[in-house]
Amino acid sequence: MINIVRSRYSIATVAAVCVATIALVGVNVSAQNQGRQGGQGRQGGQGETQQRRPYSFETRVTKTAETYGVPDLMGTWVVTKREPGKEVNAAICDKHTDARGLPRNPCRFNADLLHLTKRADAWLIFHDERIEGKYFCVPESVPSLLVREYPVRIEQRVGQVTFEHQITIHNNATRVVHTDGRAHLDHGMTPLYYGDSTGRYEGNELIVDTTNFTFDPNGIDYMTNIPSSWRKHVVERYSLIAPDKMKLVLWFEDPEMMKQPYTETLELSKIDFDIIWTHCDVENAEADLKMISPKYKD
Repeated sequence: MINIVRSRYSIATVAAVCVATIALVGVNVSAQNQGRQGGQGRQGGQGETQQRRPYSFETRVTKTAETYGVPDLMGTWVVTKREPGKEVNAAICDKHTDARGLPRNPCRFNADLLHLTKRADAWLIFHDERIEGKYFCVPESVPSLLVREYPVRIEQRVGQVTFEHQITIHNNATRVVHTDGRAHLDHGMTPLYYGDSTGRYEGNELIVDTTNFTFDPNGIDYMTNIPSSWRKHVVERYSLIAPDKMKLVLWFEDPEMMKQPYTETLELSKIDFDIIWTHCDVENAEADLKMISPKYKD
């Protein structure tokens, strides 16, 4: 009998608590609704309707750049000028031929200015086009990627800068640069196709330092099959020279493939362009191989 009374008492207590909670929530909701209606009434009395400003990622990043005292590089850019004497054209590219005697055209760099080692020259002789990444939807890597006249989108965040490169045929290339002070990965620990990129701001410059690359059969010049080794090292220095103009000082070395480092200064212009994601179909890419006669008969 006592247990039944206790049970009924517990049920009554729980019910009372639930009713009190529901009543309290109702009061809060009612107060919030009255507050909203009052606010709308005040706006109507002024004859104006308050509108929320559209979200702007660029505005937020610009404020972040100003707050931290770093250059505002946010936007979409394209290479518009190469260093005099280091431009490439059909005549320059045609001077260099592959093992079949065909001109290596188009090209990203003037091969004469790369000071290639005998090892790199030997690669150009026995290289087989069928092993190139483009037939498997692999986009080109740096430094070749940096001198193309295609748009690149730069997005700055606290501790990170992202470069998204527009590519017309293959998949887009996205590079992430860490600017949070971290050191490079140990050499050989985690080789990466785009390398391990760390960045820092020095005055009005963003400096991107990239190491820890994988071996790449087209790692220096994607179009002319000039390879790069795991010792490749690339440094990019970006600085504004006008609100819509940016300078890039490109420096790279690869002791296995080059006798000395290469340096070039490029000019980029800011453009109004949204990066379009391109998708490469592997089956279509591999289909191109059927039109290439194999160099080696297996």
